[in-house]
Amino acid sequence: MPERKLKPFGIRKIKLGKSTLILRPGKLSDAKALNSIVNERGVNEFLLLERPISLASTRKKLKEEKKLLWIAAEFDGNVVGSVSLVPGVGRQDVICEFGIAFSSKVHGKGVANTALKACLDWMKKNGFDNCTARVSEKNARARKFYKKMGFRELAFVPRQLRFKKKLVGIYTIQKRL
Repeated sequence: MPERKLKPFGIRKIKLGKSTLILRPGKLSDAKALNSIVNERGVNEFLLLERPISLASTRKKLKEEKKLLWIAAEFDGNVVGSVSLVPGVGRQDVICEFGIAFSSKVHGKGVANTALKACLDWMKKNGFDNCTARVSEKNARARKFYKKMGFRELAFVPRQLRFKKKLVGIYTIQKRL
């Protein structure tokens, strides 16, 4: 089966109150800001990645990861987070996996919600049937956020992540598009 030709994400400007949220493909020049966000204490403790995440690792992902579409989110002129999209390939080309990380400075302002909705819209326009992500059982805030966005928890695998010297489980969540 030939590889799916995806429409580019492009730049999207969305009004949020008196501010503007700009969503655009991430650039190498975003690495420092994005790295700072993923290493924020309130953000990093729930990421499924080894921590701390080095700036070199972030730069490498932005520069070399061909399967990953990294969407940077700017709010009030600053990069405040990102959504990473990983389209499925081959017989799994109906699915798009994602991950999000937003600075605690914008929690509760609708930034992550708006960014994820724009990414879901992009997925739908590109013919994906559904999207999935993984979330720690200890991340109650994220689980509530995803449920509000229409995701459902499909599977739970215990003892998958070190969290404060304990092993905790991971939920796989899904949303049909």
